[in-house]
Amino acid sequence: MATREELYTALRNADAAGDTAGAQKLAAYIKSIPDLASSVPAGTESKSQARAMGEANPSLVTATAQGPLFSFGDEIGGAITATLKGIPGLDRGTEGTTWRQRYEGYRDYLRGQEAGAKRDQPIVANALQITAGLPSASIGGVPAAGVKGIGIAANALRAGISGATTGAISGAGSSEANSLAGVAQDAATNGAIGGALGGVSAPVQAVLGAAARPVVSRVRDSAAADYAREKIAEALQRDARGALAKSGAANPVTMAGARLNALGPEARIVDAGGRNSNQLLDTLATLPGATKDAAELAIRSRQAGRAGRLIGAADDALGTNGQRLAGTVENLIAQRETASRPLYAQLYNTNVKSSAALTDIVTAADQLGASGVGQKIATARQMPYSLNASDLQKGMPVSMRDVDHLKQGLDTLIAKQWDAQAGKLTPLGGSLQQLKDSLIAESDRLTTGADGASIYAAARQAYAGPSALLDAARAGQQAISKGETAISQATQGLSDSELQAFRVGAFDSLRNKIGASDAGRTELMNAWKNPATRDKLKALFGDERSYRTFAAAAASEGRMKGLESVGRGSQTAARQYGAGDLDVPALSEAGGALRDAVSGNALGAMAAVGRAWNRVATPEPVRDEMGRILLSQGAAGRNELDAVAETLRRLNAARAARAAGVGSVSGSVSGQNGGR
Repeated sequence: MATREELYTALRNADAAGDTAGAQKLAAYIKSIPDLASSVPAGTESKSQARAMGEANPSLVTATAQGPLFSFGDEIGGAITATLKGIPGLDRGTEGTTWRQRYEGYRDYLRGQEAGAKRDQPIVANALQITAGLPSASIGGVPAAGVKGIGIAANALRAGISGATTGAISGAGSSEANSLAGVAQDAATNGAIGGALGGVSAPVQAVLGAAARPVVSRVRDSAAADYAREKIAEALQRDARGALAKSGAANPVTMAGARLNALGPEARIVDAGGRNSNQLLDTLATLPGATKDAAELAIRSRQAGRAGRLIGAADDALGTNGQRLAGTVENLIAQRETASRPLYAQLYNTNVKSSAALTDIVTAADQLGASGVGQKIATARQMPYSLNASDLQKGMPVSMRDVDHLKQGLDTLIAKQWDAQAGKLTPLGGSLQQLKDSLIAESDRLTTGADGASIYAAARQAYAGPSALLDAARAGQQAISKGETAISQATQGLSDSELQAFRVGAFDSLRNKIGASDAGRTELMNAWKNPATRDKLKALFGDERSYRTFAAAAASEGRMKGLESVGRGSQTAARQYGAGDLDVPALSEAGGALRDAVSGNALGAMAAVGRAWNRVATPEPVRDEMGRILLSQGAAGRNELDAVAETLRRLNAARAARAAGVGSVSGSVSGQNGGR
């Protein structure tokens, strides 16, 4: 039998001649002889010889150990073994070799063992290596933890960063370069491959999860609820508006909760979303299940209560407390009489000295017939009337009782000059109004005491007078059919009492408009896009705050009217798209996508993801649960949104962790297979 030196000489010659097959056979023969297999004569063979000997003696243990050690197992094993071989007497046959020679020999021998194992049992060796490396591969998720945001894009970024980190470390470990620059280049190359694989694997992992959830939801209620909430959160996220929501800085589910509160107690979760949420409910109401009847009941309830809600909003904004025109004027008069009686009693016992201005006004009013009307009013009340315009001179005493009756006479004449079609006073009515204003101003001046307060102004403010109240109420009732200018003119100069009567009339007309037809309600709900209607309502409500109170309620009703389209009409294309959106990818295509990603075929993986949209119907229990959540309202709706937010938070956290894990595995795979 040949000596060891002769065998190794033959091995070196075969290697130098390029006879790889012969070198491998010699190495296998050497390893089969116990006396020769006990050690690897480091420093006496080339790296390829030591590796060939390792390949002739493959080891699954060596291949597996490379996984958790990021492919640094050969270097670590070589260093440890080289150090131990340097202990005198531990392993004879290596004396005289340097530590570096021993290290390189044993390192290459371990590399050969790994290569041989992967050659003979590729599936088992790679599976063991990847599985054993999973715990340590999670180190790649550390830098990925800094990625903010949710969704496939963010998870793909997490997986890419994790894959690049793990791939770079594993690439450095698997590198066989002899220089730091070469190792760095291998690390960068494998880091890029790991990042690319990780980024592609994240959507594939999402595909696999989506494919499994409907299947699980058929047998587990909690899975059905989670999947239903996830789809609703997805619709709400698509409906989110604004840069903050689109960037992920603001939670779309939380924003939907704020809109639900703003829309009022009638609002349902579907109203707090948008077109996507509405289309989702429409699809659910079209497919078989409990949502069909539930949506129809919700629509009928909403339609039946819309008029009452708008009437209530108008009442709140106008501050009329539900008063109707019939009987209200009489109540107002009685209230004002009670409040103003003491003031008028004091006023009617007050005499003032006539001024030149008052004398001229009384003379003009007498010529117009107002004095005669005033005298008739006083006579009907069984009160004296002593104001004689022909005898009145400056400085003469005048009873304020007579002046007030003269003013009421002018009120009567003015009321007859109201042009209902034009919504304003006739020219004669306008001139009578100017004369009346002059009488009031002069009377206020003459009855102003040392404290600066006018008793006449105070009494008049407390009691506007029956004619003025009736006119104001009538003007309010007719205002809804007039334009902004006519309404502004009708309310100009009205006292608080007259404005209150005007609001009662306005509320009565609004109530009739709202309750009479869908067209009237639609006109008010669409005021936000109709400037003429908007300006008219602003003038009708009198101030910006009151108008905004009603406009907000009308706009909410307009937004919630979208529910009435659910389950109605054909909308074939939209429903087909919506039904497709409820479907999930087939597991077979998802598996193909994963295989392409692991093999580094990024384009193939993306194509497989596209082919994966084979229909797997969302089960009916899940559809019913989605419909129930979307139609929830009030406190129940807010609780459901909280549950949706919590489910989404939990699922996103799990996806982020899985994405980082998938990226780490992708990086580990790229590193373990890309360096050698």
